Amino acid sequence: MMVITIIMIIVIQQRRLFGVQQKNLEALTESEQRYRRLVNFSPFPMAVLIEGRFKYVNDAGAILFGVLSPEDLIDKAIADFGRTAFYEHAKDRIQQFLNSPRDMAFLEEKFVRNDGQIIDIEVTAIPIMYDGKDAVQVVIRDITERKRS
Repeated sequence: MMVITIIMIIVIQQRRLFGVQQKNLEALTESEQRYRRLVNFSPFPMAVLIEGRFKYVNDAGAILFGVLSPEDLIDKAIADFGRTAFYEHAKDRIQQFLNSPRDMAFLEEKFVRNDGQIIDIEVTAIPIMYDGKDAVQVVIRDITERKRS
């Protein structure tokens, strides 16, 4: 009788634990979906870079860089959008950022759109994990008009 009671208690506890795990998984899934929608539909260009290559770009990022869709940027090096002098400067800043445990302050850089137009951008970044790798998530703002003024 005592063994049956212990087994029943264990079964009840396991069901409760499973229920809690299920709720946590649902909450995590909902949170991830909400985050993806916010990033995908943000009016600000956003991208994730791993080792200097685009791994994710939202629609606004594709528009900023002058490509038809975000997929056109995936696995391309950010260097593809910079002249050598611009890229070397940006590369140094990215390396400083990766070696530092803090978020990057707003930085101004120059990049070349797919159509050859040079644009001034303001970039902020945070370190993240993406597909199990160290990555940088960037938010970009086109400040070309402001610089011309």
